[in-house]
Amino acid sequence: MRRQVLIRYLGGKTRLVPWILENVGSFEKLVEPFCGGAALFFESKPKWGWLNDIADWPTTVFTAVRDDPMAVYKHVREYSDHFFHEDAERRYYDLRNEYQSLVGAERAASHIVLSVTGFNGLTRFDKNGKWNVAFGKRFFPESVRSYPLIRLYDYEHFKYYSEILKNTSITNLDFEEVIDGCGRDQFVYCDPPYLEYNGGYVSKWTKDDVVRLRSALERFLSRGGKFAVSEMGSRDGKDHTRVKDLWSGFHMVEKPYSYQVGVNKSKTLDTELLVLSHPPSHTA
Repeated sequence: MRRQVLIRYLGGKTRLVPWILENVGSFEKLVEPFCGGAALFFESKPKWGWLNDIADWPTTVFTAVRDDPMAVYKHVREYSDHFFHEDAERRYYDLRNEYQSLVGAERAASHIVLSVTGFNGLTRFDKNGKWNVAFGKRFFPESVRSYPLIRLYDYEHFKYYSEILKNTSITNLDFEEVIDGCGRDQFVYCDPPYLEYNGGYVSKWTKDDVVRLRSALERFLSRGGKFAVSEMGSRDGKDHTRVKDLWSGFHMVEKPYSYQVGVNKSKTLDTELLVLSHPPSHTA
């Protein structure tokens, strides 16, 4: 039985992980400069890892779970109790407003609870860094007591992830600094924002960033390293030729993929692109 993910994250690669692993091959040490929800890391369970993200919320959660899973569990249970109440919606907004002032295990726990009980499972912040996802009424179809938060997030859940994170460095650095700090025995998986699509929100990820990422990975390749980069190859039948031109010279594989959009479960038909420093493992 697949375990509940540690962080609910729109844009995560949970469903694509088997395909990614099939193409990248085996590794013992994994570095993710854009870790997000770190789906590949938690599925592959490397002996050593380095998780990095310029945003502080993934690393806050991972650090707290790694260092003190019991504290995270206790706070999740405390916050979950807020929703076993007819006034759950107001309590959600109280916790959302408090989020920015929290630190450590409390902030990690509040993030997990807010991401589960908020609208459509989103994690989203405004320009001031405040959580701005509305209350997810659809999670409480009959009664606020119907949502099994504690069953999803018992102590064993956090202990499991804590063990995987045991030999993992967790940082908030620029991706270039991370890649330049990698050794040839470490596999680098990059999941940056999609260049041609950002889900309707303004993204700071630009063509210049892609060029900078490519240059950093080329330096890593010259040291004998291997890497993979996730991108969107096409959207609604329109090929993203600019993306493929920017990554020309590397191996590429594509997979048709449906991205779920919005609470009504509508889907867009696209292709996921995987850029590889080496031939796909199953054809090598």
